[in-house]
Amino acid sequence: MRKGDGAKFTSDRLCALVLSAELAHKHMHPFVNLTSAKTLAQTGGLNAHDGEEFLFVLKGTLFLHSQSYAPLKLEQGDSVYF
Repeated sequence: MRKGDGAKFTSDRLCALVLSAELAHKHMHPFVNLTSAKTLAQTGGLNAHDGEEFLFVLKGTLFLHSQSYAPLKLEQGDSVYF
């Protein structure tokens, strides 16, 4: 993909650029996510689905909240696979 290409997706929870959206039968759905929420309440609470996630922080600080683990503080360059 070229910089700036991708399918834009916006919801109450996030603003995202879906990468390689045209690829069929993929097992992963990569995207670049921009969030401005400062609290879990601002995201609408926890959201669950079957499957796995990989998260890489490009810029700033992110607190990852889940039902299974204590909140995890992630900084620029940190990643988590769950």
